[in-house]
Amino acid sequence: MSDDNKVSVEFGAKTDDLTQGTDKAAAQVDRTTNKITEDMKKMSADTVAAVKEMQGQITGHFNTLSTAINKITGFMGIMAGVLAGGAAFKAVIGETNKWTGEAIALSKALGVTTEQASTLNVAMMMTGSSSETMTAASNALTRQVRTSEAAFKGMGIETRDGSGHLLSMSDIMTAANAHLLTMKAGIDRNTEGQRIYGRQWAEIQGILKLTPAVMEEARKKAQDLGLMVGEENVKQMKAFKLGMNDIKLISESVKVQIGNAVMPALVELGRWFGQIGPEAIGVVSFAIKACVSVFQGLAFVAIAVYETI
Repeated sequence: MSDDNKVSVEFGAKTDDLTQGTDKAAAQVDRTTNKITEDMKKMSADTVAAVKEMQGQITGHFNTLSTAINKITGFMGIMAGVLAGGAAFKAVIGETNKWTGEAIALSKALGVTTEQASTLNVAMMMTGSSSETMTAASNALTRQVRTSEAAFKGMGIETRDGSGHLLSMSDIMTAANAHLLTMKAGIDRNTEGQRIYGRQWAEIQGILKLTPAVMEEARKKAQDLGLMVGEENVKQMKAFKLGMNDIKLISESVKVQIGNAVMPALVELGRWFGQIGPEAIGVVSFAIKACVSVFQGLAFVAIAVYETI
């Protein structure tokens, strides 16, 4: 009996110790769990706050950049509309300038007015030729007069006025063509044509079709169709070219202004990113350390329970 009582008493004592140890472990678990919960809440709050602050800074920098870009894009929209309107008439304006330019070039080559040059252009088109042919003929005739002026006098073609000044190339050409028309078509006319115009005679002999009757018809047609290039047309073309140059300058200015407006914002944004790099790494590091703290707490609980038991 005494042995059984001894076993019973010792068993009861062991059970009490175990119960007390278990209660202590449970209390320790509660304390550690509460601490872990508090640490997690603090970690979450600190992390969220840091992320929000970083997000606010990023938004502020991008808003600055966006404002600069919006100012530029607004102006670019206006410029695009202007340029699009000009592009719609590009072909028309190009043909206008081409016609005016040809009249100016021909007037300088022949020493005539732009109105007379316009008549010549119309006449050349009526006879299936072009202003380039007339310009080539003028250059060839000028070269021949400069090198063989005496030959023209021998053919009865006057090259100078009473004061000894050279006549306009238009007057010399008119007299030369009238002389060629008196020659028999074929070898006679071609030989004389080469003496007057040189080696280019074969390409430019179509100018003989510009008879006085054709020239008068061309003059009337140029007036009726509004193809007569006057002094006002010349001024308008020059003003247009200057205006286009101004548009090019404005276009360059727009590019420069975009660079001046956007570049500082981008530089500041890049500098800021360089500054927040360590901060961002710090936020991530804090989160990792918090997680490590949690796992260490869990390990401490497990050890405490084990040691208590």
